[in-house]
Amino acid sequence: MEMIVEVRNLKKTYKGRMQSVHALNDVSLYIEKGSFTALIGKSGSGKSTLLNCIGGLIPFDDGSVIVSGTELNAMNEEERANFRCRNLGIVQQFFCLISALNIHDNLMIPFDLNNEKREEEYVEELLDKLELAGIEERFPFELSGGQQQRAAIVRALSRKPALILADEPTGNLDRESGHQVIRLLKKAQTYFDQTIIFATHDLELAKYADQIYIIEDGKVSLYE
Repeated sequence: MEMIVEVRNLKKTYKGRMQSVHALNDVSLYIEKGSFTALIGKSGSGKSTLLNCIGGLIPFDDGSVIVSGTELNAMNEEERANFRCRNLGIVQQFFCLISALNIHDNLMIPFDLNNEKREEEYVEELLDKLELAGIEERFPFELSGGQQQRAAIVRALSRKPALILADEPTGNLDRESGHQVIRLLKKAQTYFDQTIIFATHDLELAKYADQIYIIEDGKVSLYE
């Protein structure tokens, strides 16, 4: 059993003028390669903070985060950014598609930013498997919210990252579209052998996952 993410005794505090908020309090969790994992918790429970620490997007106070055998806290900010570009795909609650570009050009952005050859055939395969075939020449405003989020998922998958992090990927969608997006993330895990961690506040959506972690008041436990 190969672990792709190892979080050990992680602590993160946000310091305000009046008081400090302990967002993560001695959190440990382990994610197996090729798994589909849900982080479930209420708004403000620490889900996004944990994903951001795993993604190297924010610093933490104590503990360690190891992704694909690399210890993130041993890196400086520039090294973490380079590691993130090479190894991670990130899906946000907001679709983050550029409205002036058609979907094809939006999906090519990761390749162009990294001066890499465009993997046109692989992207076409992703579009087909995620039920988006034929939309390449359309613009984001011509798509439904669910279609835009699925296009954002294709973009995250396009460079075959070691790990996908999806932070409330259904947060701006209706119930039916939300379930469709999570089912298609599950399909991406199975068909493309991806490791995916997604955050949600909805237990129904979390139940699509292979394993569920509950996060509450900065502490994490495995859902039984």
